Amino acid sequence: MTYLFGYGLSLWQPTFFIRSYGLKTGELGTWLTLVFGLGSFLGTYWAANGRPVARPARSVDSSRLSRSSIVVWSDSAATYLSPNKYCAFALLGISTVGINIGTAPLYALIQTLVAERMRAVSVAIIYLFANLIGMGVGP
Repeated sequence: MTYLFGYGLSLWQPTFFIRSYGLKTGELGTWLTLVFGLGSFLGTYWAANGRPVARPARSVDSSRLSRSSIVVWSDSAATYLSPNKYCAFALLGISTVGINIGTAPLYALIQTLVAERMRAVSVAIIYLFANLIGMGVGP
């Protein structure tokens, strides 16, 4: 679902920001580069550290994923309801951080549930369906 909605939203975000806030393509490209670049870096860094999702839910793997999903989707929805572009980009940055934080527990959970000899295949299958459904159906 994350890939489905993520790819679908990412293709329409530039159009939304241009139509809603009157941004030019160059200005929008700068904003999106900053938001996605910094958000991806911070989310990946914090996820590698493990503290944002592992500490609240040490023993329950599924709650790690649900905690990050709640934050990501509520912030993502609020992005499109915000009154100005600065608030929208700030909320988009928060959801970008959340998406990248949620990626680490997803793959950790896959590695925990699958036998050692099938781990590489399980990740390949996840990417196959993520790309087929996400890029194929999402947009």
